[in-house]
Amino acid sequence: MNNSQPTSGIRKRPLIIGGALWIAVFAGLYSIWREVSEAPDTELAEVEASISDPQSRLVAVPPQPLPDFEMLEVQGGTVSLSDLKGKRWVACFVFSSCTKTCPTITSAMQRLHDKLRASAPDVTLVSITVDPKRDTPEVFGRYAEAYTKGDHSRWKFLTSSKEEMERLVVDGFGLSMPVQIESRLPAIDIAHSNRVVLVNEDGIPVGTYLGTIAEDMTQLTRILTGKEEFPTPSNNLRVTTEDGTAVNVQLQAVPVEDADDLQNDQEKSE
Repeated sequence: MNNSQPTSGIRKRPLIIGGALWIAVFAGLYSIWREVSEAPDTELAEVEASISDPQSRLVAVPPQPLPDFEMLEVQGGTVSLSDLKGKRWVACFVFSSCTKTCPTITSAMQRLHDKLRASAPDVTLVSITVDPKRDTPEVFGRYAEAYTKGDHSRWKFLTSSKEEMERLVVDGFGLSMPVQIESRLPAIDIAHSNRVVLVNEDGIPVGTYLGTIAEDMTQLTRILTGKEEFPTPSNNLRVTTEDGTAVNVQLQAVPVEDADDLQNDQEKSE
C-alpha cells in the first residue's frame, strides 16, 4: 500500500503566496509614485538639508537685519532697533507666569549678565515677553526686578502688542511661535522657543544658543568676553538640538523651476 501523498499542490502554495506578496509590493510602490507625480506644483522653494560634522553648530541661512521695532521697556520709555544699533546684544523670549523653561533661561541670562559686568559692559541683554496680554509693564517689571536686582542699564525687559511681538520673533528672529489658545488657563505655559539669539552691531542675528543648555551659554559667554571669535553674518547661525546634540545642517533654498538644473550641476561636480 502506498501512503505517499501528492506534493504538487503543496509546492505550488508558496509560489502562489509569494506571487501575491510581490503584487502587493508593486501595487504599493505604484500608489506612492502616483501620489508624488500627481502632487500639485507650488511656488514654495525646495530646501536641501544635509548633516555632516556632528561637532559643528552652524546652519547656513541668508543673513538679514531684524525688522525695525519699538517696544515698551518696563522701567519706562521704549526700546527700538535703532537704540540697539552699534551694540552687541543678546535676546531671549520668556513670560513671567512660565513655570517650565523660562526660569532656567532667565537664570542663565542672569549669570551671563553678572559675568559680563566687568569684562563686556557694553553688551546689552534683552528679554522679550511672549505673553504681552498678561505681561504688562508693571507685571513684567516685577519679574525683571527679581533677576536684575536693580541693575537695569544693561538688561532690558520689553513688552508690546501681540502683533508686534510675533512679527519680531517669527518674521525677524525666525523662531517658532505655535498658535495659542486665547482661553488658556494662566497656569498653562505658552509654547515658545528656548533659544537665546546673539545679534551683532548691525542688527543681524549671528548665532542662536539654547538657554536651557549650560554648554551653549558657556560658549556664548566665551564669545562675548573675547575668548572665542565673534560670529560674522556669513550665512551661518550657531544652533544645537533640543537635547543638546550639536549638528551641522546646511540649508539651501532653490526655486522649483531651478531645482532640476541644480541637481544636474551637483551630479556633474560629483
